[in-house]
Amino acid sequence: MRPAHVLILLGVVALGGCGTFSAPKSDTFYRLPAGATAAGSAIDDTAPVVYVPLFAASDVHAERALVFAHDDGVALEQYTYHYWADSPRVMLQQALVAHLSNAGVGRMALEPAANVAYTINARIKKFERRSAGKHGTAEVVLEFDVVAGDAVVAEFSRSYARAVVLGDAAVATCAVALGQSAHEILAEFARDLRAHWSR
Repeated sequence: MRPAHVLILLGVVALGGCGTFSAPKSDTFYRLPAGATAAGSAIDDTAPVVYVPLFAASDVHAERALVFAHDDGVALEQYTYHYWADSPRVMLQQALVAHLSNAGVGRMALEPAANVAYTINARIKKFERRSAGKHGTAEVVLEFDVVAGDAVVAEFSRSYARAVVLGDAAVATCAVALGQSAHEILAEFARDLRAHWSR
């Protein structure tokens, strides 16, 4: 066989082999699951205005990539190819507003205003998968401080935690568990805040 024919044959084999390569992995994006909220209470124009700014968070929890926490309690990593549809700071702010509105605690504001009666400062402490157990756990820790007017000291502070043992290793399973745990915390906080203001 002539050398030129050998080169052509090798080229054909190489091109045919290219078809066996898998396509590049695509990104997957996750929304928070829909939260179960009770029927909302009627809110009139005399209800206090409650300002809910974006959640505070460390840089790693503020970004859209899902977070994996090593079992040493120190190291954190971000998943490749797996992202929240928006920053957790934004998604949890919007979910908190929905739960507070349904609890009838006041008129919600997403921007500071002159007539704000209360500000709810919330912080994401954990929103991550932890490598504990067979498939890991989905862990959420959120903190809340409710400040009246221009006060410096919070009149109402709470910290809530949830840890869900995951039934499989799928990242989607973890994302759902994180979202559901967050909704449970936000609903509980809304109930606790309403009870506090009803005293």
